[in-house]
Amino acid sequence: MSTEIVVSSNPFSTRIARIREGELIRYNVSVSDEDVGNIYKGVARNIVPSMEAAFIDIGLEKDAFLCTSDLYITPDDFYLFALSHYDEERFLKFKKDSFGRPVHIKDVIQKGQSVIVQVVRPQSRDKGPRVSTYLTIPGRYIALLPKSTNIGVSKKIKNPEKRRALYKLLEKYQEDDIGMIARTASADATENQIIEDIRDCLRIYRYTKTAAIDNPAPTLLYRENNFVIRELRDNIKPIDTIVVDDSSVFRQISSLSWINAKIKMYSDPEPVFDVYGISKKIPELYARKLLLKSGGSIIIEETEALVAIDVNSGKTVGKSLEEMIFMTNMEAAELIAMQVKLRNLGGIIIIDFIDMADNGHKQSVVEHLKEQMTDDRLKYRVNEISTLGLVEMTRKRTFGSLSEITGMQCPICNGSGRLKSPESIASDIFEEIRRLVLFNSHQNLYVEAAVPVAKLVSSLKIKNVIVKSNDKWKEKYSVRLTEAKKPA
Repeated sequence: MSTEIVVSSNPFSTRIARIREGELIRYNVSVSDEDVGNIYKGVARNIVPSMEAAFIDIGLEKDAFLCTSDLYITPDDFYLFALSHYDEERFLKFKKDSFGRPVHIKDVIQKGQSVIVQVVRPQSRDKGPRVSTYLTIPGRYIALLPKSTNIGVSKKIKNPEKRRALYKLLEKYQEDDIGMIARTASADATENQIIEDIRDCLRIYRYTKTAAIDNPAPTLLYRENNFVIRELRDNIKPIDTIVVDDSSVFRQISSLSWINAKIKMYSDPEPVFDVYGISKKIPELYARKLLLKSGGSIIIEETEALVAIDVNSGKTVGKSLEEMIFMTNMEAAELIAMQVKLRNLGGIIIIDFIDMADNGHKQSVVEHLKEQMTDDRLKYRVNEISTLGLVEMTRKRTFGSLSEITGMQCPICNGSGRLKSPESIASDIFEEIRRLVLFNSHQNLYVEAAVPVAKLVSSLKIKNVIVKSNDKWKEKYSVRLTEAKKPA
């Protein structure tokens, strides 16, 4: 089956869509410079022992969050990166867990101390980025792990002979006992391509070390590749054609030696996403409710803590109610897996399938969901159906979900998704009028409200209360209550 990647750029955003036989199977958007993957030399501005965390100034708007589980510092770090406040005796004595990480952050980091960190989770409107001292420098075929000495091969490479060959190759070209992992794409790469990738990553790491010593904190030491290059680099599936509508992006992609796909420059006046039928599919990625072919539906709700997905029954016709429920859940499993990947939903995902009595059906639905997720390049886990009938799923967070990247909190409902009804607002107005009349002496009160609210308040015919409707208000059911000016 033919697979194409379509890249559309404009002054405000860059969008990448992957389509297979006309079906949208991946969609990513970048609306600003992203910090994930960047390496910084930062300064500890605040240590919070009760949270076992530190807030690191890396030069961004908000301080970055570093917790103990993301902290691993060796004596070499202090010499190589010229970190301050180094007390060798205290460092060697601090309490460590079984992974060599400090148990208490205050034993290792002090206020004002320099520390080298990498952004692992982007900053949001409310929180700063999350950072880690476990550095990773990714290439196309290998990932360099400066804090490790281990060599590994991607679990997605199943062939035992290929795994052994890759392990021996990395072992042969390992320098300074720096850890490396052969990425999935290395399975189809030549030995020379992998060697060149190793050298490129080592070159970046050495530059980062030198920059850390030569520059004061906070400073950027290493910037991750731009959005388009990163997406192509991390793609592990074969691509037949890449279509680009921006000349500068076209030149960038054309310069990549590891791109085997045919690269096309699109220059027609009609938007490239319209030509490939992508534009009409994008609204579905923001919809709360999605319909199934069977007549059922799924509801997707993103919250601060988790993503909740509810499956509702429809008009599927089967031999029995149990069969109808099973068919609807199987169809929902496919759509849920696709939407999770398209929307880049991460963290904890709770799925409420329609209750099934047959244990075999329950197992089949979970297995079908797992099968639909097998091509996901991010780390995920799907648990069995719980006693409450829920499927708990986790997926690695990266760069935020599609709605987080491209959306903002509604200023009217403050993110709740609900507004007060006209009756509720009219009730509030009535109570406020009672307070004003009771505690103040007003000649007249003016109430200006949206039409539905104004009609309700007017129907009360309250003395000395003048109601005016306003059908131009953008805020649904808005209201303004003011005291009338007294005559001179």
